[in-house]
Amino acid sequence: MTIFATQAVVVQRFAIGLFNTVVGSITMGQVNTQVTNTGLSTTLNSYYSNAFGTQTTTAVATTLVTNLGITGTAAIATAQAYIVGVLNAAAPTARGQAVADIVGLFAGLTSDPVFGAAATAYNAKVVAADGYAGTANIAAAAVLTPTTQNLTTGVDNLTGTANADTFVAEGTGGAVNTSDRITGGLGEDTLSAIMVSQSVSVSPILNSVEKVVITAQSGNNTDGTQNNIDNNSTSVKLDFGRVVGTLHIESNNSRADLLVEDVRLEQSKITKDATIVMRDTDPGNVDFGVYFDQLSLRNVSSSTSLINLRVLDTNAVNLGLAPLKDSPYGSFTFSYSINGGPLTVATLASPAIQTAQTFA
Repeated sequence: MTIFATQAVVVQRFAIGLFNTVVGSITMGQVNTQVTNTGLSTTLNSYYSNAFGTQTTTAVATTLVTNLGITGTAAIATAQAYIVGVLNAAAPTARGQAVADIVGLFAGLTSDPVFGAAATAYNAKVVAADGYAGTANIAAAAVLTPTTQNLTTGVDNLTGTANADTFVAEGTGGAVNTSDRITGGLGEDTLSAIMVSQSVSVSPILNSVEKVVITAQSGNNTDGTQNNIDNNSTSVKLDFGRVVGTLHIESNNSRADLLVEDVRLEQSKITKDATIVMRDTDPGNVDFGVYFDQLSLRNVSSSTSLINLRVLDTNAVNLGLAPLKDSPYGSFTFSYSINGGPLTVATLASPAIQTAQTFA
């Protein structure tokens, strides 16, 4: 994960690394004022001196390693030795900037086999902290607490955290509308909605909401012995033309048809990466259709296939006779098309096929 190091990001990295704290808007305002007056490095150096100036660099290194989430005896020892070396090399009045450099370097280690997992988790906190809109400072772990946010019947613009958030549209108080915009953020986020059948498609804007789970209800009051009637007004219709990052589409406990169209996959994905689930639908005429945008039905590789066709005179084999004794087949015809093009017909035929008695 690459994070553009704005001034706010640098401050949040510093605060999480040294203080295990996410800076709220009030404190951030005070920091910004001080930065304007003295510069960012001087500001960070003053915070270090005030809070850690009397501590040994070894003690500071221990605090940093703990707050960065580094675990494992070898990894801890390596990280502490590096941090102590960097801090000792810096003047005591310049160690705030040294810490900022250390945590900035650590943020780029997401692919490292030793520190990658911790760096990724640290970055998730920083991203969440950068989007934190609260006024008060909070513990770093608190910013990753997953949220459950409810949609309304009006226009919704919701944003998740760096954790697995849930967006809910249920009952008379919430609905998924074309005017809704949901940004899930990091984590595996879910939109869970109960929707009533309608004659028009709903096309919300979803970004990084990995799972969409719909319970489709019928709005038809005259459905007879079935749960719904297969016509244009008794299905829930979703247009995914403005959806990015959803790879799990589910019909759950539905009693009406669910039709999802124009599903678009990112360039790095193909249909095998998508999960389509139809779970616990009511008995009766309840269907689920998912239609991909044609550009998402792409081939990313080519291969050679082999068809093995074997014929057998089972009666002759049962009698202990030749396996092709009375086989009626003298030729075999296959037809195929490439990319929807003209049909190609291939026929395999020879006298040997007609007269063969064995597979030899």
